Amino acid sequence: MTESAGGERHHRHSPDLDAARGPYGFAPPARPAAAPVPARDRNGRPLPPGVVPLDRPPFPDLPQVYAAPVPPEAPPVLPPRRRRWPGQVAAGAIAALCLAGAVFGGLRAGAELRRGPTDEELRRAAVAEIAGRWARWPANKIFPSGLAYSPEQGGEETAQRVGVSPETSCDAGLDARLLAKLRGCRGVLRATYVDALQGLAITVGVVAFPDERAALAAREALPEHVKPTPGLRALGFPRTITARFRDSARQAATVRQAGPYLVLTTAGALDGRPASAVRQQRPAVFGPASEMSEEVLRVLTEPATPRCGAKEWTC
Repeated sequence: MTESAGGERHHRHSPDLDAARGPYGFAPPARPAAAPVPARDRNGRPLPPGVVPLDRPPFPDLPQVYAAPVPPEAPPVLPPRRRRWPGQVAAGAIAALCLAGAVFGGLRAGAELRRGPTDEELRRAAVAEIAGRWARWPANKIFPSGLAYSPEQGGEETAQRVGVSPETSCDAGLDARLLAKLRGCRGVLRATYVDALQGLAITVGVVAFPDERAALAAREALPEHVKPTPGLRALGFPRTITARFRDSARQAATVRQAGPYLVLTTAGALDGRPASAVRQQRPAVFGPASEMSEEVLRVLTEPATPRCGAKEWTC
């Protein structure tokens, strides 16, 4: 706006304002914005904001069914990735290896329990079973009531068992000087027999060792031809026909070895005559003692088929 010399005020027009006023010289009134037309259903009822009507309802007579807008699914929020240090990686690897080793060990142990015994295990079981017979078998199985032998005149006779000693210690069955040579002795079993003519008393003794190696070492420590003394002690039973058979009556002795056992015998006159009173020795008379010891040793070391699970076997 400017003022003239006569005091009149004039308005200064800008080109933009004239364009806004239009051809009539004044600005047209502002047209109010059109209000949004609410959506309506088929019955003319307005719908809630954001609700879209179904195009073709399956049942026109039923109330109108509307489908609410489904908001877009938000992306899953993942936890921040943690950085693994070399020590943690190594610890995880070790733990995995330990777990794999434990699983493998469990599978191997299960297979070991389910498998049958090997040939070597069966052999060791048989050896252990034989080595324990002297302590486990009954006396009448080791020393039967009768033992066959061939007498000097030929034929076959049977020696009868008189009794079995209840003492099984090594020092009770062997002379001290002989015991010093038989290292590893575990026990001595003794029984006394009488020949068919009832002229001889023969004591048979089973000396047990831990294994065959110990028994062989003990056999090599003895002379080739053993003497009655020192040797296996004579066993006489009171109130029997062997009551006079004592150590002084020993005249002959034998030794046999098989497996973990030595079988010794000592023989003499049934009437107890000492060896010093005999003028002429007749070794053939005491021949039955050797046959009897061989029979006892054969039965005691006879191999048997292992029966894993039985109380006398350990496979």
